[in-house]
Amino acid sequence: MRVGVISDTHVKTDEELNLLEEISRCHFKDVDMIFHAGDMVDLRALKVLRRVTRTIAVRGNMDFPETKRVLPEKTVVKVGKCKIGLIHGRGPAAGLPERVREEFENVDCVVFGHSHEPFNRDIDGVLLFNPGSAMDKIFTTQNSVGFLDINQSTEECCDKISGKIVKI
Repeated sequence: MRVGVISDTHVKTDEELNLLEEISRCHFKDVDMIFHAGDMVDLRALKVLRRVTRTIAVRGNMDFPETKRVLPEKTVVKVGKCKIGLIHGRGPAAGLPERVREEFENVDCVVFGHSHEPFNRDIDGVLLFNPGSAMDKIFTTQNSVGFLDINQSTEECCDKISGKIVKI
């Protein structure tokens, strides 16, 4: 199973909405589902992603009030035998992976955003994954999206999960 991961789209205008549609059609056409790790800002962005495939999203600190009312702060999604925590994150970029990890117990992966910096590292058996910012260039010089590949296992434990960052 392949999950497309996107974050920090910061969609506020029709032009940005069109760009998100182009990015999602180009990069996520072959995924089984999409995770959006917050700061989509305008809830219309969720509709664009859901036209591509099933999409699960959380709210971020910059989201419009309507978006914050509709989306949870964090969630745990079961994909195959893997439990994946999905959260935006908050506070300074330094220490962000550790802080988001502390938000979840018994997960195999934590997907987050907020810093706009890609992060793809296994720490103590938990994959911490930030796809970077798909559209906003504040705090980064390169936009990116990500993918989680989950290979099914016949064992009782989590399937094998790996992350990949793709520059846009």
